[in-house]
Amino acid sequence: MDFGALKGFHEAAMQNLNTCLENMDRSFRYTRAVFPQESKDVTESLGRLGQVLNELGKTVLGHNQEMEAIKVISKYLKEIRELFASIEAENRELESKNQKIQALRDEAARIGKTLEEFKQGETWQKLQGLQEELALAGDRLKKS
Repeated sequence: MDFGALKGFHEAAMQNLNTCLENMDRSFRYTRAVFPQESKDVTESLGRLGQVLNELGKTVLGHNQEMEAIKVISKYLKEIRELFASIEAENRELESKNQKIQALRDEAARIGKTLEEFKQGETWQKLQGLQEELALAGDRLKKS
């Protein structure tokens, strides 16, 4: 049982015992004369039960402050666990983004290398030559 259930049990038991005692007082007027020993046994048993419940109540109330503190601590522990889980999720997301960044860097390096190879190639050299010829032809056209 948790502490709240224990407190609830004590309160309900005391209320039921008090109701039982009130009802018993009314009906015992008739039964005491007919069943004196049984009536005495029932009264003593209910009295002992009342004492046990009173002791339980004192114990429960005596530890109420500690139990409330434990409840608060439990709430904070839950929040801490949630924060740790959130941090873990953020770290996983960050790692995923770092992997994507690295993949993009690798792709950029590969494309840069391919571009350099293209610039060193025959096609690029022909393009450069044609652009120079075009510039010369443009100059000649202007002079003409």
